[in-house]
Amino acid sequence: MNDARKIKVMIVDDHDAVRYGLRVALETFDDIAVVADTADARVAIGLATLHQPDVVLMDLLMPNMDGVTATRLFRSKFPKIEVIALTSTTESARIKGALQAGVIGYLLKDGSIDVLANAIRDACEGKHNLAPEVVTLLMDADPASPRNDYHLSRKEFDVLELMVKGLRNEQIADFTQLSVSSIEACVRSIVFKLAAPNREKAVSFALQQHILEKTKF
Repeated sequence: MNDARKIKVMIVDDHDAVRYGLRVALETFDDIAVVADTADARVAIGLATLHQPDVVLMDLLMPNMDGVTATRLFRSKFPKIEVIALTSTTESARIKGALQAGVIGYLLKDGSIDVLANAIRDACEGKHNLAPEVVTLLMDADPASPRNDYHLSRKEFDVLELMVKGLRNEQIADFTQLSVSSIEACVRSIVFKLAAPNREKAVSFALQQHILEKTKF
């Protein structure tokens, strides 16, 4: 495949062996090209300006600047670049922090390279991915603990309201005057941000946690 048509990936991880291993593994796929890698999240900002990656693989536990802070900067400075958290931590606070910072995926380093490659492809299409272990951790979290900030946009909140009322995507599109594909992407984002395995669970969780009543804009 012509390099210009490949998905451009940048790796941000403070472990040299991890960066090298990921580069070698990802470059076995015809549609993926690793255009840069760095051990320093601050340096990554400059590299992104130079190389314009489509997707950044971001470790969360790094010196100088942690991955959550870096992700927030990336999403602010480069809104078209998607960030996948690729980390070893399953700490609930870090997972939630990464989701709120705007990652499109949260994967663990011990997962398969095929899963990672598919997540990279999905990210380019605006599709979210959570490692199964992460979904389980979030779903099993103490329901009494405060979770008022789900980082829903105004549009996502409006769509969630209509989902809760039982409207299908086509009906929501008609009601909001948005395209069906836009609504589908919005629903995927809502499901992801609520750490739910599917649409039905997201609606159930929203009702259970009174998200529509708690969310303020």
